[in-house]
Amino acid sequence: MTYEYYMGDPEIRRRSWQMRRKNRTLWAEPNAAHRAVAELEKSGVPVRAITQNVDGLHQLAGMPARKGLELHGSARSVVCTKCHARGPMEDALARVEAGGVRRDPEVGDRDVRRAAQSGRPR
Repeated sequence: MTYEYYMGDPEIRRRSWQMRRKNRTLWAEPNAAHRAVAELEKSGVPVRAITQNVDGLHQLAGMPARKGLELHGSARSVVCTKCHARGPMEDALARVEAGGVRRDPEVGDRDVRRAAQSGRPR
């Protein structure tokens, strides 16, 4: 699916956001390995975590966000496709649960998408 197709079809976006509500990634917890990497960084060893995961578990374990790179973005945050404001996925999902979209006085109705898709369309 292309970005243009996704953005051009409100029903596709609605179904996509409904599916995100069921995504278990947001309920995942860091394991011993995530915590060990965070503890190593806290001990003064220069550590960087580069991962293809989008779960944010290194950061939840205590790794500073600036020392972790999620190559495919994060499932825990969203960005407005109009004004580029960022926010927690939980807030966006609460709006979906309530059946609404966020109103932005500067922009009007906003649609949000995963931060992983926050780059310009290709």
